[in-house]
Amino acid sequence: MLEDKLKNSNTPLIRKLANVKHLGLVVLVIVLISLLLVSTRSHQNNNLTDTSTSILFSENELRLEQMIEKISGVKDASVYINETNSLINSVVVLMDASDNLATQIKVLTAIQSALDVTSDKVKIINTNN
Repeated sequence: MLEDKLKNSNTPLIRKLANVKHLGLVVLVIVLISLLLVSTRSHQNNNLTDTSTSILFSENELRLEQMIEKISGVKDASVYINETNSLINSVVVLMDASDNLATQIKVLTAIQSALDVTSDKVKIINTNN
């Protein structure tokens, strides 16, 4: 019934489509290819976002290292930021500094202020032994 209506249509394109064998299979293949293309583009966009997030946090790590090294008593520092979905899970600081509680408090305060994190997410390790 539907095939008859399609074959008797006034539009030449619809009449040609009605004469295609296995039209349902052809439509299914076109839909699957379209979904595959959309999925691939979406995956590529996610990869770009992940890359830019990694670059952003690498810059934050470098800036924090430079900031910490300016604190009196700190000779050298390395900062590692662990994040998931742009949320900071933890910050680890390895620093060569005088074994002074005041220096560690300054470093902790600087990190908390710069990253807006609580002290329980920050671990400071003094490598000067």
